Order: sequence, then structure tokens, then C-alpha cells
Amino acid sequence: MEKQKEVLVTTVTRMHLNVRQVAEYIGISPSYVVKLARYERIPVSRIGSRLIFQRPVIDRWVAEHNVKNVKVHRADRRAVPRAPKA
Repeated sequence: MEKQKEVLVTTVTRMHLNVRQVAEYIGISPSYVVKLARYERIPVSRIGSRLIFQRPVIDRWVAEHNVKNVKVHRADRRAVPRAPKA
């Protein structure tokens, strides 16, 4: 029973990421991850004040959005796509 419990905890840990792990995973700063979550530009679940990200959902989000082309627009503090460079 103990081994089964250990496997379950490991699986859950791999499927769910915190802010720092998401930032490292997709190559942006933790503060930027929080900003994207605040303005609902990245899929996130909240448990109290903790932000929890599901790895498969983040993988889909990265595939659908070119993460390198996302920035926070200073005028309205919302994440908006950058225009491609000419």
C-alpha cells in the first residue's frame, strides 16, 4: 500500500507544476508567469493563493501560442501578441 501511495504522489507531482517550474519549463521569468495568470492569459488553477498548472494543459498552450511572441502591453497590463519583426 505504501508503494502505491508513493507512485500516486510522484504522478501527481509530475502532472502539476508551480509558478517556478512553469517559468523554467517554458523559459520565462516567474514574475511573468504570475502576470500572465493574473490576466488569465495562461491556463491556471488556484488553490487558495497558490497557482497550480497542469503540464498537459501548459503543453497545449505552448503549442497554440508562440511563447516567444507574448509580452505584457504596458498600457493595459494585459498580455498581447507582439507584431512579427520585419
